[in-house]
Order: sequence, then C-alpha cells, then structure tokens
Amino acid sequence: MGKRGFTILEVLISAVILALVTLGLVNVFVVAKRYMAHSRSRTAGGQIGKLFLDPLQMAVRQDTWGANSLSQGVSYCDSVVGHAQNASCPPGAAERQINGVTYDAKYDISFNTPIPGLTKVKLFISWNEPRSSL
Repeated sequence: MGKRGFTILEVLISAVILALVTLGLVNVFVVAKRYMAHSRSRTAGGQIGKLFLDPLQMAVRQDTWGANSLSQGVSYCDSVVGHAQNASCPPGAAERQINGVTYDAKYDISFNTPIPGLTKVKLFISWNEPRSSL
C-alpha cells in the first residue's frame, strides 16, 4: 500500500473531463467555421448586388429620362420557370456563382415615393448556403 499512483477511477474521471473539454473546443471551431462561411457569403452577396444594380444605371440616365425603361412592380432575375424575365437583368448564371453558391436577385421598383419624380428600387439578393461538412 505504500506505492503511489493513480487508481482506475481517477484515470476514468480525468479522461471524461478531458473529453468534455475537447468536445467544447471542437464545438467552438465548428461554429467559427460556419460563421466565417456565412460572412463570406454575405460579402459575396453584396458584391454581386452591385452587378445586379449596374445595368439599371442606363435606365436612369438624364438624356433618356422621359423614356424610362424601369417598370413598376417586382421582377426576378433568375432562371426559375414562371418568373418574369427582365431585359435589364444583368449577370448570367456563371457570373452569379461563387464557390458553388448561386446568387439570385429580385427587384422591387416603386414610383410611390415621398419625393415626386423619384423612383425607389429595392434589390433583394438570395442564396442557399451549403451545409458545412463538419
């Protein structure tokens, strides 16, 4: 009985504590990876939104203001069957895809604004984020 050492119970308890701490750390890394992927998608969505808005600049030039090509209502710029295809819809599917994520847009054009003669254009970018493998 004079020998010093760990009993099997002490080893099992320390292994369980180590497993719980490791599991907590792995969870932190998984959540961080998802957050980074989501942030990357949001940043890409903002950049692609600029691609969708650029063609509308031609519709609001001062020299063609009387023949404004913007029509009121909602128009979709994706390839879903049944959606109205707008001639000013910008990028094709290849330009709207980054890292396997395809971004789609929907314009909401309204002439009913507080300032007369102003047109309000809302652009909604949508995408489906892939599930992470971790």
